[in-house]
Amino acid sequence: NAWSDVQGPPVVRGVKSTLLTQFTPVNYVQHNEAKLRERKPGIEESTLEYYYDVLDLCRRVNACMAEATKLAYIWQGLRPSVLKQLWSLKPTNCDEFLQEVKRFQEMTDRGKQDEWALGVMGREQRLTMLGVKGREEKPTYDPSQQDATVETRLGKIERMLKELM
Repeated sequence: NAWSDVQGPPVVRGVKSTLLTQFTPVNYVQHNEAKLRERKPGIEESTLEYYYDVLDLCRRVNACMAEATKLAYIWQGLRPSVLKQLWSLKPTNCDEFLQEVKRFQEMTDRGKQDEWALGVMGREQRLTMLGVKGREEKPTYDPSQQDATVETRLGKIERMLKELM
């Protein structure tokens, strides 16, 4: 009475392909081509998610699509800020592009983490930039200082990444 002795459900050949044929829209390829041409990343969508979705659409449209064509579709929908960072790296195939996207994603994710920025800049330098000199009080929020802090933080992150590469 072991579970491996129980016979599985009966298999009927061709059911899956018949169901897919019946429920696939008539203009399925044209629909996916239109989606691929119009594809842009969403507001909260990461570049990595966008990359994988575009590649999936390319596969649906043409499983044998050339690398250059896939890259063209990926490049056409990127946000300008991402395009600016990745264009100079000139990835020549999808795998290289994926590696650069992962590096970019890691850089932007780290830039958003305040704890990481404190570790890079140090507590004293950060408090000085926020206008808190020689005291341990919680700094007050000053929007005019935020841009300088973000620019400084991103500059340090970029320099660190360049040293690592």
